[in-house]
Amino acid sequence: MYLNVVILILTLGRDAESKQVGERNVINFTGATTRKWRDAQGNEQEHTDWVNCKYWVKSSKVAQYLTKGRPVFVQGNLETERWEKDGNKYERVVVNVQDLQLMPQREQGDQQAQPAPQPQPQGKSPYKPTGDPVLPF
Repeated sequence: MYLNVVILILTLGRDAESKQVGERNVINFTGATTRKWRDAQGNEQEHTDWVNCKYWVKSSKVAQYLTKGRPVFVQGNLETERWEKDGNKYERVVVNVQDLQLMPQREQGDQQAQPAPQPQPQGKSPYKPTGDPVLPF
């Protein structure tokens, strides 16, 4: 059995780009996630990873909210894209986003979080309710 699940909170590095493909739209965006730790000498270290994401939707309206600096929660799976250009082979790993939530955005110098508009769900949920609210554990 294999598991390919990615859950990240990202800060968008640029505005999202939307492209229509058939009857659907793909929204491409790049976000950063930073981790901090202390090294053996007690010095604080920091590393930022940049993550490419693609989000398939029926309507590209959500792209207007995916602007530079916006924090977002994404859940999806890793996917390797491969292509060839000018005789050179390339590949990159992207997150194929299945769930996206806009997070509250802080204004510079403002300690109050600004409410985030939430995109409308795209179609029916693949999860079916069990009808029994009692959890088995």
